[in-house]
Parts: sequence; structure tokens; C-alpha cells
Amino acid sequence: MSSKICRLLLLFALLDAGLASRVLAGAASVSPTLASVDTAARLSVRATRGTLPIGLSDRFRWPSPTDLAKSLDDAVALGVGWLRVDLSWDEIQHQSPADSDWSAFDPLVDAAAARGLRLLPILDRTPPWVRPAGCDSDTCAPADPNQFADFAAAAARRYAPRGVRTWEIWNEPNIDIFWKPSPDLARYVALLRPTVAAIRGVDPGATAISGGLSSARTAPGRIAGLDFLRAFAALGGPGLVDAIGFHPYSFPVPPAYPAAWNVWAEMERNPTSVESILASSGYPGKKIWISEYGAPTNGPGIAATSGDYRIGADPDHADEALRAVMATQSVQLARNSPVIGALFWYSHRDLGPMRATGRASSGSGALTAPPSRRTPPCSRRSPPQRLVSNALAAAGRVTAAGHGWDEAADRTAEVLLRVARQPGRARPPGTRQALPT
Repeated sequence: MSSKICRLLLLFALLDAGLASRVLAGAASVSPTLASVDTAARLSVRATRGTLPIGLSDRFRWPSPTDLAKSLDDAVALGVGWLRVDLSWDEIQHQSPADSDWSAFDPLVDAAAARGLRLLPILDRTPPWVRPAGCDSDTCAPADPNQFADFAAAAARRYAPRGVRTWEIWNEPNIDIFWKPSPDLARYVALLRPTVAAIRGVDPGATAISGGLSSARTAPGRIAGLDFLRAFAALGGPGLVDAIGFHPYSFPVPPAYPAAWNVWAEMERNPTSVESILASSGYPGKKIWISEYGAPTNGPGIAATSGDYRIGADPDHADEALRAVMATQSVQLARNSPVIGALFWYSHRDLGPMRATGRASSGSGALTAPPSRRTPPCSRRSPPQRLVSNALAAAGRVTAAGHGWDEAADRTAEVLLRVARQPGRARPPGTRQALPT
């Protein structure tokens, strides 16, 4: 890739278009590399640390202490302050509460604390002994919500003294992939009510986040996020939690794309939005936590690009440049929003190239593994890993395999980092988000 093209792509990813001339002037002697195309996404993360919580969403569960340490060191190098991780009820109490086994999660809690990383555990996954009759998946809704609440209290009792005080209650309860046999508002609220009470009974200062809502549209087995939220609000759900979890996947367009169907716009830009539903239901000012955001990085089909989103052509992944734009716009918009309370990238590592599965690779990982170490893709739905991968890792000197980036990319990152650290401009109270041109 030519130096000129790389620099143009970097401009897409700057925190503020007005900084472009200063960045290019300061980096005039540096030869940009492909790894530096996404660099500004990481710098956006670094610049917002301490104001808007920025994190990575993944399992962060590795077979050895060495692998876990490398993964968390990656997160520190990338500049994030939070990790969103599964705390599986099924794994902890697979047989019964009397046989609780926390040994897989304890090392993560201790290793994260040692590095100053905060955790957002997702409480989910039902063990066999409390699944409804005829449901044989760990994503079945618990037959007894009070048993789930007891597990949540046990988790808070164990981990609150170690600094874990923020909890997400389930993941994507509006789709049957994660709430079997089918989404059920009343059952979710019935689960949420005793669970939040149990956590706060142990730790009165705990923060509770409702399960991040999928960006799926209403269809058999699915309830669109806004439809779910409207019914959730009617049942008093928002009053039980401190913030609403939401997954505003905008692929194939970036977050600022001005279309009503852009799921990012459903948070506050559209006339009917998460913000408007909460306000009209008696919960004005309730925060939205973006507990997942990303885009597919690989696939056998058409790629959406920064120059052509291929709307209507059914693209199955985004190229590097578009992912850099998506990364930076998401941080810009979240940073300047009065209602967005946090932003988490899904996920930590790029799952790598396609195999003969006919499915797109999971994307948006903050780190890109070298080709020989990449793992097979999980599913077509998984979002943008490699985007933040080259982007965030370029400035961090560390890849998923522990290899360093070249010096030119690193020097470019340092120049951009100095510019990105300058204070951002707050928008006047009551104004709407501006759409970057």
C-alpha cells in the first residue's frame, strides 16, 4: 500500500478532522504501514480512558496462566480499562450449588486486578439441574429465577471484595440464540428483579446493567431491540438497573451513517430511540452501555469498503479502512453522547481467515494473530475483530502472538497518540450528535 493511501486512510481514523494537518506534519518522516491504518482507533480509546469507559468483550479464559497473562497484557498495551467476560453459571455450579467451582474464573479476577483492569462479568448460562423440562441448552431461561439470584449473590460475595462491582444480567435476552425456548419479557424481568436485589444485598453500591440487546429485527424467535425495550419499560425493567445494555452493530455502514435503519441511530438519533423510549416511560437520563460493537472481518463474499458500503449487495465483511472508520466514529460518537455510558469492542482477538464453512470470520478483535496462529471462525454474526486488531495493536507493540510491530508503525503511533491526548470538544447540552462528513 502506498504511503499516500495509508495517510488518507489514517485521516479517516483521526479523533478530530481539524487535527489532520498537525498529525501529518508531525509524522512527515514516518512511513505508514498497513498496521498503522487502524492506529487512531486505539488512540481514540486511550484518549477517552478515564472519561468514557472503554473495554474489550471476550472470554479471556485461556488454558494456562501464561496465556492469560499475555492476553491481559495485550489489553493493557491497547489502553483499554475494562474487560467484559462471561461468568457462566453452568461452569461454576454445573452439578449443584454445593459443588461450586470458581477455579476457572478466580485467576482472571486476580490477574485483571493486578493490572488495573476492571471487569464487567456477564451472569448467564443455565446449568442442567435448573433448566426447564425439555430444554437441554445452557442458554435456556432458568426454571427458577431465585436460584439464579442466589448464584449472582454468591458471585458478588466472592468478587466484590476483589473490586468486581459491575454486573451485566444475561446476554441478548431478546433472541432465542441466548434465551431459549424463545424471548419472554415477563420471564426476563422476573429473573432480573431478584437478581439485582440479591447482588445489592451483598454490595449496595454495585452497578447493574440489563442484558445487552441484540440488533436483530423482529422475526420468529427474535424481538427487535426497541420493541423489547418498550415492553421492558412497561414492566418497570429500567427501574431495576443502572443502565441499559445495547449492541448497536451498524455493519455494513459506520455508526454516523444517516439512515433510520442504522442500528446505531436507534440509541438516540432517530425520533423513536432507546433514549426517547426511556424518557417517555419515566426513565429520562438512563444511560446506555454499548456492551458489544464491531463488524465482520472476513468472508467468502463481498466486502463493504470505506468508499462503497455495498448496501443492497449483501456484503459479509468490512475491509480494513472501513473498520478503522467504524472504530473511530464509534468512539467519537460515544464520547460526545450524553446518554452513552460505556463502549466495549467485541472482541479481543481476530479469529482469522475463512475455512471451507461458507461463513464469514468473526471480526473486530483488538489484536490480529499471525496467520499460522489464527483460529477458525465462530459464526457469521460475530463482529469486527481485525479492525481494532491492526489498529489498536499497531501502537501497542504487542500482537496476540507476542510479536512486536515495526519501528515505523510505532513511531507513527506515538505521534498520533500525542495529538489524540489533547482534550476533546464537548457538545453543548441538549444538542444532537453531529454527523461527520
